Amino acid sequence: MKLLLAQDDINRDYGPDFSILERAGGEFTWVHIGVSDNIMHNKFCVIDDCTVITGSYNWTNRANSNHENITVHWDAEDLASMFIDEFNRLNALYSGGTTSTLKQFDYAKIASRLQLIKFHLSLNEFEEIEAQIKKIRKFELIEDVEEILTLLENHFIQML
Repeated sequence: MKLLLAQDDINRDYGPDFSILERAGGEFTWVHIGVSDNIMHNKFCVIDDCTVITGSYNWTNRANSNHENITVHWDAEDLASMFIDEFNRLNALYSGGTTSTLKQFDYAKIASRLQLIKFHLSLNEFEEIEAQIKKIRKFELIEDVEEILTLLENHFIQML
């Protein structure tokens, strides 16, 4: 979990306790914005690489009484990917973060997706295998996993 937030009076004085995010293993970064900087007013959140929450709603304790809006896009991987790219761009611009769109290798998630591939192989559900491969390829991969995916793509996806 990563959060970038403009360091202004409203966010500092009325924002939630961001130390809770940090204690849960998330990363929180104040973005120092100058008076002349153009900032994005729209706020967004991406959950599990497929759900996007976006809109004008300020995510502060005080915002509950304002007339602001949000939109939730469920099962929207392509849209989520665009927002993740924008987050990475903003992170690199304001906090020196990386512009890589690949997520850090996550053994548990990749192992679970490989188990799903194994299941779909037993059912000859090649479209589902292709979908899982696409999700795994969003991560930085170790050589063994890369080799497995390449073999799958070369031998099974042709059957589509």
